[in-house]
Amino acid sequence: MVTESLEAPERDSELADPSPHFEPPTLRGLMREHKRVSAGVLVTILALLAIVLISDLGTRVSRISDSTTCSVWGSAKQSKRDAYAALYVKEHGALPSGASDPGTIEGAIDNGCTMAYGFDEADTVTVLQAVKGEY
Repeated sequence: MVTESLEAPERDSELADPSPHFEPPTLRGLMREHKRVSAGVLVTILALLAIVLISDLGTRVSRISDSTTCSVWGSAKQSKRDAYAALYVKEHGALPSGASDPGTIEGAIDNGCTMAYGFDEADTVTVLQAVKGEY
């Protein structure tokens, strides 16, 4: 009869203590050992950061004019919209309905731009076209 041992065999290699001189890798150490890769990663991170900053700063509306599109109008601050409404009255006069107050002008532009959004033309229709209903 063959009997098997129920005890697990000893594994000296698995139970051995790690070397007392072992140090876990650090980011600084890895960067020192792999200078080219580190430089490439750093350049990539800086390029991505620059892209994010440029795109964020580039989308801010500095001034609204007759050629401003409805998509830009929709993201403009209220003070910029008020300034354009006053400029519209000064340059083009009152609306065909006779209204010349900034709130009505802004409402007319909003209505025209809403129609342009509905026709998926908000990136091509200007605020002047929107207020005139030319979309």
